[in-house]
Amino acid sequence: MNRASLFFAAILLLLFCNSYAQQTRTIYDSEIIYGKPMNVITFQYGLSKRPGSNKVDTTLRGTVFYDQNGNTLESHTRTGYQQTYSLTKFAGRYDEHKVKVETNAPTRYGSISIKYNENGQIKELDNLLRDGKIAYKALYKYDAQGNPMEYDQFDDKDTLRLRRIYQRNDKGFVTTQKDYSVLYNTSNSKDRTDGQLFSTITYTYDAFDDKGNWTKRTTYVAYENAEPRKQAITERKIFYYK
Repeated sequence: MNRASLFFAAILLLLFCNSYAQQTRTIYDSEIIYGKPMNVITFQYGLSKRPGSNKVDTTLRGTVFYDQNGNTLESHTRTGYQQTYSLTKFAGRYDEHKVKVETNAPTRYGSISIKYNENGQIKELDNLLRDGKIAYKALYKYDAQGNPMEYDQFDDKDTLRLRRIYQRNDKGFVTTQKDYSVLYNTSNSKDRTDGQLFSTITYTYDAFDDKGNWTKRTTYVAYENAEPRKQAITERKIFYYK
């Protein structure tokens, strides 16, 4: 191979690697999106029937907008067959070095506050009521590749209520999510022992775009030790910055 051919091969390899090196993370669950997404349109089809109809319900339709640095700007969501609409606008707070340290957004019942660690990863999410009191908070732990591996949710008394463990494939996409109920002891609910497995969610990925992001995913759910059942099909279209 001559010198010119080597040069062009190196350029192509660099462009290919950069397309995957650029990574955006979703705002709540810190899931990976390769490339520079401008907006992501999602349709999630639940496999239950609408009341009084034989049609399968579209349980979620959403569009999320990002800036060119991968920060989430807005989320538009319609849920359920009655198409309840919600709009969430996100505002980032940055330190003197222009590093993002917090994201805030109003919600229907109050607000959320997301705090980041020194690597730009979500370390804590606080769900706040209108009076400023905490409804719950969530803490995140990451693996060596920067993907969330554990999610812990605490109530307003700082008691651990839920632990979520993730398993992933080589692309960093979640393949299995296990939810463990840590404490359950009220008069109107079944008691659970600490650490009891509550549900297992399994994802299969059926289609991808040219950036390597999934565009179709099937969800299976098994409660406790029951057999898994097919719960939903999610399709999405990602538009990218040029």
